[in-house]
Amino acid sequence: MFRLRRLTLFIVLLASACSQKPSVDSISEPSSPAPAISITLTPLSTFTPHPTFSLANTALPATPVSQPTLGKTPQVPFGLTFDQINPIFYGKIFLGATSGDIWLYPREVYPLLGNAQVYDFYDQNFQPFPTTVVVPEPRTEGAHQCDFLDFKFVDPGIGDVSPVLGVKPGQSVTFRPVQTIAQDSGLYEQYLQEWLVLQGVSSPELGVVKVLRVDLEGDAVDEVILVATNIEDSMGGLHEAGAGKYSVVLMRKVIGAQVYTVPLVVEIYYATDSKMEYPIIYDVDHIYDLNGDGNLEIILSGRWWEGGGLFVHEVHELNAVRVLDLICGWDPR
Repeated sequence: MFRLRRLTLFIVLLASACSQKPSVDSISEPSSPAPAISITLTPLSTFTPHPTFSLANTALPATPVSQPTLGKTPQVPFGLTFDQINPIFYGKIFLGATSGDIWLYPREVYPLLGNAQVYDFYDQNFQPFPTTVVVPEPRTEGAHQCDFLDFKFVDPGIGDVSPVLGVKPGQSVTFRPVQTIAQDSGLYEQYLQEWLVLQGVSSPELGVVKVLRVDLEGDAVDEVILVATNIEDSMGGLHEAGAGKYSVVLMRKVIGAQVYTVPLVVEIYYATDSKMEYPIIYDVDHIYDLNGDGNLEIILSGRWWEGGGLFVHEVHELNAVRVLDLICGWDPR
């Protein structure tokens, strides 16, 4: 008996051999997704999928298309200054920073932040407001520490605002609409069932939690992100996991005439008897452009017994790389 965790495994799904351009759902969809905009979102029209035929999963590839980056990034490069980093404030936490293509952890760049600084924040309507914040010195001892850090608004009257994102003044920010699709669609339940069977889960108990539709890369082709789990969010469920229990986040992506499945996180348990596995239940927290490159990052949340975390994934075509791995509390891994 063993526990198998696959952080990435790509399964090629062949699209139907027809002359029309395939859609991410293998069904008829709007031909022009909502365009990228800088600040104000344009509402999407209502979209409800209506499957027309069964999905056909192909066999597992011999090797993954790409390998994710695991673990922490290196320490801050020698000589790096505040002017060379782009801090990221996510909700009401300091998430980290980027410097070019490098993602940096909060505690690595904290010494560069200095005193209070002015940043551009965005509210829940994606409207900008400049304000001054300070990041207090992080704790260095004690139980249940967090990899991400708190920050404080300095300007009066800002404390009640619920920001979604904060960046350096002038940094480009792209927001695109994220659409929730009915998770009880037979299309996605069938898709999940076939995928789980290919992973060796016979007669899987289906648990589609969330289905999202979004254009991650601004290429006018939408991706579909599926969140599924059959692990109970209870004391017993967060302690033990036996055969057939799972928590997965999958991305379906169209490239050319093929539909690919890109696993973002995979937790599948095969042990016949339930064991004290302390399973992780994953979800999509938000999808934002964190580093200002015009592509949207997928921010996953995870919760487990006496802990939780945020996991940032950067997507370029079929490459889904975990660039930040932020834990708060006990780490069961």
